[in-house]
Amino acid sequence: MNLGRYEIESYTASFGTYSETRQRIIYIGINEQDRFIERYYGDIRDGYSGVNLVFTNLEWTDIKTHVLGESIVVNDKTPQALIYLTLASIESIRREQNFTLLVIDSQSDPVRLRFVDEFNYNQAYSLLNYILQNPDQNVNSFSSDTTPPTIFFYEQFWTNDILLQGNPTPNYWSTDDGLTFSVELNWSSFTGPKPITKSDLIDDNTGLVYTITDNREGQLSLVPDYISIYENALLVSNLVSQISSTGSYVVKINLRDLGQNLISPTIFFEIS
Repeated sequence: MNLGRYEIESYTASFGTYSETRQRIIYIGINEQDRFIERYYGDIRDGYSGVNLVFTNLEWTDIKTHVLGESIVVNDKTPQALIYLTLASIESIRREQNFTLLVIDSQSDPVRLRFVDEFNYNQAYSLLNYILQNPDQNVNSFSSDTTPPTIFFYEQFWTNDILLQGNPTPNYWSTDDGLTFSVELNWSSFTGPKPITKSDLIDDNTGLVYTITDNREGQLSLVPDYISIYENALLVSNLVSQISSTGSYVVKINLRDLGQNLISPTIFFEIS
């Protein structure tokens, strides 16, 4: 199996009467296309970022399974291989600006993958994370992920029914059934926490949501940053940090998967 090779070349750079030894790394892919990285010790010269291995004009479909369970390949439009990446040595994948993903690899210098637009950037990030979690899956026939997560609600919030809009029957509803829900409760007899915070709303055992599933990422979770609470109406000027007294409140959940597919249900709270 040929995943390409790295060759290190030492050379001397001269600046007038001053000279220093540097190293240049040459990556040679299986298609014998050379990719150069310059690496040396000392200050980085103007115009150099320290890591110059960047592949540009990519689409998410350029990422393919190479050896199942072992490696992936990033192709150009020919298609020929630009680079092979061994799954076991990938430490992390980070989002950067300009639709760029930074792949940190323990066996080589970091690699930047720059995509043609935001859609391909998001799809590639989702796909690469899926591959790392499911290395034995062949992704070569995968279609784009445009399906948002599904949020499943408890039947009750602290003994108070969680109802789907237009349906008076309590049930374990989900966002597959609709996007608008309601809860009515009496503040004086309410046995739950007072005030009701964002953390209370998403508590694993007593909150609104008991599980979230995604077609590509499996099970997801909520954090307080994904929750907004409005008093009376869904207006920015009405944002509050908690439900603290009688009245009408709007709880908005905004959850995206790695492909940036959004699910955004609304729960109306009527507190008497």
